[in-house]
Amino acid sequence: MPEQTAKKVHIIPRGKASQQLLAVIAVLLSGLTPGAVSATVIEDFEDGDVSDYTPIGSLTFFASAAAAHDGAWGVSVDSAGGWRFRDDTGVEVAQGDVISVWVNLGSRPTGRAYFGFGATAAGTMSLVAAANTQDLRFQANPNYGFIALNSSPQVWLPNKWYRMEIIWEVGGGLTGNLYDSDGVTLINTVSDVDNTFASGGIAFRAFGSSVTLFDTIEVVLDCFVVDAIDDEFSVINDGASADLLVLANDECKADTPISVVELPKARKAMPPDAKVLSTSETVLINVTPSLS
Repeated sequence: MPEQTAKKVHIIPRGKASQQLLAVIAVLLSGLTPGAVSATVIEDFEDGDVSDYTPIGSLTFFASAAAAHDGAWGVSVDSAGGWRFRDDTGVEVAQGDVISVWVNLGSRPTGRAYFGFGATAAGTMSLVAAANTQDLRFQANPNYGFIALNSSPQVWLPNKWYRMEIIWEVGGGLTGNLYDSDGVTLINTVSDVDNTFASGGIAFRAFGSSVTLFDTIEVVLDCFVVDAIDDEFSVINDGASADLLVLANDECKADTPISVVELPKARKAMPPDAKVLSTSETVLINVTPSLS
């Protein structure tokens, strides 16, 4: 087994736009996109089994190859008013997370597609693709009822995949971003503040003239690391001395999981369960050097 060693880490808050841009440049230097290294898939339906979802009311909900955005399987949803939710630890989300899902409203987008986050038996929050009212909207859904929050006008096209993203801030701030079928072109945004729920699992609901498709739910990690050698680091961080660069959501909490991006000249690796050991501008993390 490789020996674990401590490395200095300089934390760059995500909210500081100029510093975030520098960190993104560093990621691009690695030949990877930020999304590819900063998110983890919590549900992709690739096992073809949806028996771990709890029913609330009537709903047609099944894994289907025809519903796949990527991979072999997605989920097809059609409803007379019901939901399906799952809240085990494998799909747990909370305030402070950034969550995304792929959605397709089918050949006749006349109804609504609900993606629930923070879902439990008590209800959920949701970001809604609302074709019947031609908008993108947030809802609070205590007891799986419906409380309308803010909305933004949106025309939904048939047979088109969209990526919906929720930036769920600590304190209840909500930003819903809608991306085009390339997953990166932003086409709409809606925001609100609501603290009806602060954590839980995921949920789905849909109704309309055609079956709605969902696939690939991802959560952005609280921290990710850009591994940089000294000369590259001095360029992206004004000459500060550190071994690794961390891009964090506001601040990097103790025991936060970290994923690594290697720059071409760097040859270090970090185990998936690496943790932050302390919280300050410069912190120590456990690093497992590469065997190569």
